[in-house]
Amino acid sequence: MRKRLLTTLSMLLPLVFPSCGIQRYLQRNADQRFQMEANQHVPEGTLVEVSYPVSVPGLQTRRMMVYLPKEYGQDGRRFPVVYLLHGARGNQGSWLVRGQIHRIADEVYASGNAEPAIIVMPNVNQYDDAEDAVNMRRKSAFEAMFEIDGTVESGFCEDVVRYVDSNFLTIPDKDHRAIAGLSIGGMQALYISANNPGAFGYIGLFSPLFGSHIKKSEFSGFYQDIEEKLDQQFADPPRLYMLAVGSGDVLYLATRMICHMLDRKHYPYIYLESSGGHNWGNWRHYLSTFLYAVFNDKAIDS
Repeated sequence: MRKRLLTTLSMLLPLVFPSCGIQRYLQRNADQRFQMEANQHVPEGTLVEVSYPVSVPGLQTRRMMVYLPKEYGQDGRRFPVVYLLHGARGNQGSWLVRGQIHRIADEVYASGNAEPAIIVMPNVNQYDDAEDAVNMRRKSAFEAMFEIDGTVESGFCEDVVRYVDSNFLTIPDKDHRAIAGLSIGGMQALYISANNPGAFGYIGLFSPLFGSHIKKSEFSGFYQDIEEKLDQQFADPPRLYMLAVGSGDVLYLATRMICHMLDRKHYPYIYLESSGGHNWGNWRHYLSTFLYAVFNDKAIDS
């Protein structure tokens, strides 16, 4: 157990302690450039922020961002849903600001080669109480990792999915739901989909954490018995199971561990390896690829 924890920590160190001042300088300038690109985009879809009630301990309500395609609200049409999870140091706004969700989704759907979808970006940080959750604060990588205990994840379908299906024009079934996440959010997407095999037909894991320390709680069983849960999930296989990682990513080995686990069981998946590391440039690329593929049989079969 100790060896496993030390291995995980060593993989996460570059996320918490940038290697030098140059890296921090480059990251700041990259953030500014990405924000300028996003600001220059003329939005077609609509973004709304909503609060939803929570059934698990900690908070009474949480917040999420929701992207609605430009076709939303026309003639009562219903849409599939993509649930998109942030990583450590993120919250419900991360895919909006850093991920440029508005620009990417608008461009993908305007191409005519992808099925327009509602995109839901909930805050999946673990907060102990309302005071801890002021402004839905971002958490450091260490803090986020050591607080993973399955609480938020256990209530995901009951709280997030049920709220979205009750308040938006969705198609409420497995074949019209996708879930994806980056880093810690990728691990959450892995386990949320495995624990709810009838909920999601499309899964995307972008640079996922795997084998992390799980804090003991009444909900920590959520992160146990993953191979048995995958057996149940793949008894009626997802339409798409996608893993993506950069060759220089600090979680490259963690991602490959998931691939090896799926390979041993002969479960089908798509693997995308790019250059670069654990960064938003890669995650934006993976998201664009994922949005083209989900709810699109021609894209998956080609």
